[in-house]
Amino acid sequence: MEVSEQEDKHLQVRLTAKDEKYSVGESPFSIPSSVAFVELNSLVNDLLTGAKSDHVIVEFDFLLANELLRTTLEEALTERALSSENVLDIVYFVKHQAPESEGQIVLNDWISDVDCFGTYILSGSYNNSAYIWNRGSGQCLASVQHLASVKSVAWIRHSDSEQPLFVTGGMDEALNMWQFFPEEGVCRCLYTFTGHGRSVDCLAVDKVGQRFCSGSWDRTINVWQASSEQATDNSMENAAKRKMPSVSGDEVEALERKPLVTLKGHTEAVSAVAWVDSGSVASASWDHCIRLWDLDTASHTSTLPCSHVFNSISYSPLSRLIVSGNADRFVRLYDPRSETAVIQKQLKFHTGWVSSVEWSPVNEYLLVSGSFDKTVCQWDIRSPNAPLYSMTGHGDKVMCVCWSEPDLVVSGGSDAQLRLYKT
Repeated sequence: MEVSEQEDKHLQVRLTAKDEKYSVGESPFSIPSSVAFVELNSLVNDLLTGAKSDHVIVEFDFLLANELLRTTLEEALTERALSSENVLDIVYFVKHQAPESEGQIVLNDWISDVDCFGTYILSGSYNNSAYIWNRGSGQCLASVQHLASVKSVAWIRHSDSEQPLFVTGGMDEALNMWQFFPEEGVCRCLYTFTGHGRSVDCLAVDKVGQRFCSGSWDRTINVWQASSEQATDNSMENAAKRKMPSVSGDEVEALERKPLVTLKGHTEAVSAVAWVDSGSVASASWDHCIRLWDLDTASHTSTLPCSHVFNSISYSPLSRLIVSGNADRFVRLYDPRSETAVIQKQLKFHTGWVSSVEWSPVNEYLLVSGSFDKTVCQWDIRSPNAPLYSMTGHGDKVMCVCWSEPDLVVSGGSDAQLRLYKT
């Protein structure tokens, strides 16, 4: 391990491995205060090589006071207000590897939204269409149409779905449920949902695929039945069929459904919705606030304010935090359980509007963000001042990101590209 030649103050440091096979013991080491994570990585690998001749060099990350170490130890002590007189406990673990480009899919218009389900990628576009793509080949498997730009798309996940269901919302005020038949390469419109008076800009499906919620420029949130089976409450479903456009240009018929619950309270357009649990949802708006709602009572329970417009939110059942993307270039973290509504953290890197955010489905610390600055960032929330990785390649604004599958991040932009990253 190389350190500065100048005489440094030494610190007592205890290094603890999250994975026992990388342990270097429990005794503290005397380490110069000028050392940073790069030198610590060399030290740990040198110790492991000395103890095990077959050790393969591993890149580690280091946590001090629950934040990733990105400076020297001396600088970290100052930033975290820690005493140099105490033994410093540093935890290390194998560093999360950089996402790898898995290709791109080129369309002919802006991409507004994207969602993934297994090998299927669902995208919404400003050319009035939603498309289903094969992840491996990039082939378009099917498409559906609206009468105006498609602003929101979402798969309805069922473990036994041989013909997957999905929903689409658009600037034509329409909200439709479709069934995809992979072998035939066609989609059938099962239901159209009536209740919004303006563009349907955001969707979120609950984790069991029984209900979904939608947010609109009409400032309301509606909750709907997501099951493809006929509603048991006839007041929620109109037996009269409504004519819908199809890709072929012919009209097809679909049953109408009405909302189970309508939530009102926002004073500007609803830009994002997310399920917190089976009985509550969160909504974000251009009115500078996130609202939490109780579905049993159809009432607003709390507000998380901000001084800027919200573009996107995502809730993690692992960390139990809400992440937001805002118009002032920041990614913010909120705890919906907090009574004080204080922002937990701000993640700083983007230079343009943060248009879209989503948590990792399997890691409580990781999330992705997309921005008008043309970048997609992967974050560890324990490193608020810099992302783990910044992915470039988009030629214009990033409009949407998706991390619904553990090993895949997809982004879409106003450059009419879907970009795929293996994680």
